[in-house]
Amino acid sequence: MIGIGVGVDYALIIVTRFREELVSGRSVEEAVARDTDTVGRAVIFAGAALLPALLGFAGHSIDRWRVGLLHVQSAEREGVWYRLETTVQRRPLLWAVAEVGVLLLTAPAPNLRLGVSDAGNNPRSFPSRRAYDLLTGGCGPGFNGPLLLAVELGDGRDDPTLDRLIESLAATDDVAFVAPPRFAPGGDAAVITVVSAGTPQDESTGDLIGRAPGRGDQRGRGRERGHRLCGWADRGLRR
Repeated sequence: MIGIGVGVDYALIIVTRFREELVSGRSVEEAVARDTDTVGRAVIFAGAALLPALLGFAGHSIDRWRVGLLHVQSAEREGVWYRLETTVQRRPLLWAVAEVGVLLLTAPAPNLRLGVSDAGNNPRSFPSRRAYDLLTGGCGPGFNGPLLLAVELGDGRDDPTLDRLIESLAATDDVAFVAPPRFAPGGDAAVITVVSAGTPQDESTGDLIGRAPGRGDQRGRGRERGHRLCGWADRGLRR
């Protein structure tokens, strides 16, 4: 798709220059020669080498169908883009410095973290933001976006892996609280609620999801068992 787009752009440049040369009074042969010698040199590598030959066959018929204001009426250089072109050519150093300044504005882009916003981004006048702040003050920042750990149990409720997993989670940095597990009716699975020490959008919460002992799969004897940690932060903060 990129190649097609570039090819179309270069073809338009060549055709436009060819039409300008015709309007200026040159013959078809001269217009093709000047077209190839100027813009053709810049785009020859794009695969448009055959286009000047096609323009020679088209000749003055290329302007048979006019498209409103897009039709070339005069060979005189005028218009906004021409004035901008000449301005840049008169002060290339100034414009180069300006371009570098624009590029510097994008320097923080590599550190950009994308994710899903929560009520903490709302104005303080919103009821949802006030509720968010009350929960943060009373229960901790992570209470607004608890993480859920789904565990598959090979030995039911008495599976020793579950106790070890809870102890490991409680000892993990940036974990504020680990709730008791909630078991499925059949006892072959459980869900553990983990509250992080940071808000759902904190970088520490995203890092916690990536390094918590609940990430990945673990295999038990005779039967495959696994567990997965997920939550609000898992929708965008994890890199």
